[in-house]
Order: sequence, then structure tokens, then C-alpha cells
Amino acid sequence: NCNKALRLDKNDEYVQHFLADLYFKIDDFGGALEFYRKVIFLNPKNAEAYHYIGLCYKNLGNKVLHKKYQKKAIELEPDFKKRKNVALMIDKKQ
Repeated sequence: NCNKALRLDKNDEYVQHFLADLYFKIDDFGGALEFYRKVIFLNPKNAEAYHYIGLCYKNLGNKVLHKKYQKKAIELEPDFKKRKNVALMIDKKQ
């Protein structure tokens, strides 16, 4: 269970990321932000965490921070620009 994994190692980037993803999937963007920030603290080069922080802010209505974190993700890993474009196309279809 996730709580047990956290008690074993709070500095496990993958556990933190997994928990962030769970919160994101249930639309708890504040909870997801908490764990994605921990991921970045543990690994400042984790582009995917920056990407999802940006998506959290987008869902919370903060366009400025959404763009800031998306730019950081793209800076760290240029493929995120492609993912962002795909995500925008999916959003428009829904």
C-alpha cells in the first residue's frame, strides 16, 4: 500500500510520483501538486513532474503558472512540446 511505501522511504521519487498521479487521476489537483513538488525537490530535472504541475495549475485556473511549468518541462525535455500539442488536440475533441 502507498502509505506503507511512503513510511519506508519518503525520499523515493517514484513513490512520490505514483501518489501524485493518483491524486491527479481523481481530480485532486491540490493533492497532486504537493507530491509533484516533492518529485521536483528530489529530482529537479524530472520534466514529467513539471509538465503535470503545469496541468494541475491549468485545471485550477492558473494560466500563468500553467505556462511557466510547461515551458520548464519543454526546456528540460523538448518532447514535452509534442505531448502538449497532442493533449491540446485531445482536449478540443472532448
